[in-house]
Order: sequence, then structure tokens, then C-alpha cells
Amino acid sequence: MGRIKAGWWDCSSCGRRHISGPIVSCPGCGKPRGADVHFYMDDSSPLVTDGQEITRAKDGADWVCASCGRDNPAYKNSCNGCGTPHNQSTRRLRDELTVEPTGDTLQSLSERPPSLTYEPSGYGRTVQGSHRNTTNGFLNVLKEYGLTERFNLRSIGIGLGIIALILLCSFLTFQFFSVHPEDYSVSDFSWERTIDINQYRTLREEDWSVPSGGRLINSYQAIHHYVQVLDHYDQVETPYTVTECNGTETSCSWRDRGNGYFEEVCTSSPKCESVTKYKSERVARYRDDPVYATKYVYDIDRWVSNNRLVSTANDQNPFWPQTAVLTPPCATTVGNLCQGQRTERYGVTFTSSRDEKNLIIHKREQIPLEEWQSYQLNEAAVFSVNNFGMVTSSPTRIPK
Repeated sequence: MGRIKAGWWDCSSCGRRHISGPIVSCPGCGKPRGADVHFYMDDSSPLVTDGQEITRAKDGADWVCASCGRDNPAYKNSCNGCGTPHNQSTRRLRDELTVEPTGDTLQSLSERPPSLTYEPSGYGRTVQGSHRNTTNGFLNVLKEYGLTERFNLRSIGIGLGIIALILLCSFLTFQFFSVHPEDYSVSDFSWERTIDINQYRTLREEDWSVPSGGRLINSYQAIHHYVQVLDHYDQVETPYTVTECNGTETSCSWRDRGNGYFEEVCTSSPKCESVTKYKSERVARYRDDPVYATKYVYDIDRWVSNNRLVSTANDQNPFWPQTAVLTPPCATTVGNLCQGQRTERYGVTFTSSRDEKNLIIHKREQIPLEEWQSYQLNEAAVFSVNNFGMVTSSPTRIPK
């Protein structure tokens, strides 16, 4: 057992302060210190050296008589005040709480057993079954640091934000998938037809081989790719961290014995620290060496695009561009021209007049020729439109 010091307590009845811990009744008003008394220490707490007093402290927590409320030493089997047997008392002070301030975090507070009362000052003793005091003490600490308001506001803010996000997503989803029919009419046509004109030319190219039909001009050595080759080794000092322990260190705290005395409790642990060390390593260094191969220069005759002929208009009378160039197959003579790929595109413009000032235009592109030719100017059609004004379906044509 470590050193013993006598603590102090304050009378909650008359307000007298700094009463010696072992005194069981207030010298000012005579009221017993009671089950809810809080013992504390300060710099003036005396060190106990008397043998009998040390024995008294070692006996442990006093017990409180259930009949008259008097404090009684742990070794007593009946109340000093009224004689009630100890086994009939249901309230007993406990001596399990270490009272030296240690800067406990809120998390550690929430992990304390329900039977312990935490005092923000770090001093006090506990009564078995004092769960209500524990809860109040925890709330008082939160209020002391202004955390209750912050936690509430943050929780409310997060909740409102989530609700607003859900409502926004639901609204946008509804707007997108909620459709209604809308009347349109054909207001314009468009078409475009193109013909690529190709020319047979002699091209000079380079490659790692000569293709079929190529005529070799010359060749030379060129870098084909690179390979990694070991060049040398470097000695590198690499840092690493180890934990080294040298001796021990002792930390002490004072434990409330529940009878007005405090016991010093000391624990020893290894004295360790993190040390950065270095180790020498042999690291390989590589270089990129080029690998050469023969590259060939050759001439080859190919069809290449020369130009594109385009015909376009906003009517229903499409035609192909006029040209004297022959259609395939064409003679493979250098300089010859030949028609290449043909493309055609047809579109219809629909207009919806929701009101006199708001014209909604929807264009359909890449319509097959036969379908395009079947449309007539001012022909009515119905589209499905969502609440964003986006057309979501093909038109339903209304015959005249």
C-alpha cells in the first residue's frame, strides 16, 4: 500500500468548507457528511503517518446506515448511532475510483461503469447504484464545454441535409419520368447527300517491312524499341523506426478510499521511445538501351480521298451531286479518279406552339428515306414530353 493522505469535504447544509475527511459530522452544524459527500484533495492535504490512522484508512470505505444516515467505519458490524446491523444497510461507499485528474476524454467518460460518479474536478467518492449521478455528471461535462448545443445543431443539420437531398432527388426523378402528350406538326425538311472522290496515287511510306505492291527505295537502321539493362549498384541508406526501452518510469495517482482518506497508487512501466535508424541496402540501377532494326522506305500505289461532293437542301427533292467521275470498278492507273463512298442523311423538323410567344422545335435526324418521303408538310404528330421539355418517344403520326 502506498502513502496515505487525509482529504477534505464541504458541508452541503451550512456551507462550511475544508472539513477533515475522517470527521463524519460537520463541526459547524453537526450534520453527518452523508452518502453524497465528495472528498477532495489539495496541496494542504496532510500525509498520514500515525499507525492507527493508517489502519483506519486501510479498512476501506465507510458504510452509511440505512436507518439514521450515519457514517460508520468498514470494520463496524452495527451502526454507531442507532445500532442497526450492517447487513441491513443497503448503501455503502465504494473506494474504487481513482481521483487524480487525468484529462479524461468524453469517450472514456461514456465507458465508466454506471455505479461510478465522475466529478469534473477529479475528486470525489461514489455510492453504489448511483447511476443517476453518473448520467448527470456526464451531461454537466457536456454543458460545461458547450457540446450539447453543438451536437444538437450538427445532428439537426445533417438530418435536414439528408432529407433535402432525398426530396430533391425524388422531385427530379418525378420530373424526368413524368411525361405528357404534346401536339407537334411538321414544319420543315432537310436532306444531304455526299460522294467521296478518290484518286489513285503513288505514296512514299516507311515501315519495318515492305507490304505487297511496295517498291523498295532504301533502308536504314532505326530504334525499334528499348530494353532495360543492369547498369550499376548504389548503396542506399534506408531509414526505419524501432522502439527501444531503457529502464522504467513510474506514474502515481490518488485513489479515494471512501472514508476520508486517499491512497497513492503507483504503477511502473518500461520507459520506451521510438528511434530512427538506417540500414544500408544495395539497389540495382538500370538503363534503357535501344534496340535497332531495319526500317524500309518504299513507294506504293493506293486509292486516297481527293475531295467530297455535297448536295443539300430544305425540301423533299433530294438528288446526288453531278459528276463525270466514273463509278467503281475503276482502272488502277496513277492519276485516275473514281467515285468512293456515298452517304445520305434525311431529317424532319417538328414544331409545337404552346402559346403565341413560345415555339418548341424538335428535330429528328437519320430518318430512313422511305419514312422521310412519307411525311407531309404541316402533318400532325404527338410526342411524349417530360416536365423538363425533353421529347422521350418517337412521334405518333395523326393521318389527315
